[in-house]
Amino acid sequence: MSRQLEPGERLSDPDLTKWLGMSRTPIREALSRLAEQGLVEIEANKLTRVAHQSSEIFGHAHRFLRGLHLEALRATSDSPAAAGTLEQLSALGEEISRGDNAALCAAWDLVGDRLVPLLNNPLFMETEMNTRLLAKFHLPDDSGLVEWPGASARVTELA
Repeated sequence: MSRQLEPGERLSDPDLTKWLGMSRTPIREALSRLAEQGLVEIEANKLTRVAHQSSEIFGHAHRFLRGLHLEALRATSDSPAAAGTLEQLSALGEEISRGDNAALCAAWDLVGDRLVPLLNNPLFMETEMNTRLLAKFHLPDDSGLVEWPGASARVTELA
């Protein structure tokens, strides 16, 4: 997620075990989980690599995340614990309208980390977290590929 590894970069077990200071078993388990989440591509007995970014996957994940976040807002809007979060979301709207990827990710994190847990629904929490990770991973570096006024309006709608 930090972009230390480039999309498409090959991953080898020996290099990862040395870099992370872990044995091969937890590395393989982690790679398998990352593959399930769509962040790593594994071709058995061939290669393992960081997944390539996809604007199509970003679009799907972004729309689904919006629906999850709108539901979290609807379900928690009367909660006193949500009030500060809504103010912070509203403040991020202008930055998002200027094409700030960090502000968009911050808005997603606010909803996911503060509102979603108020639902006390483990399935919702897991789905939201996985979708948010996927959206962040596939968020285009080229801000021209994101429809920023719409993204800003959706954050304002959430707030």
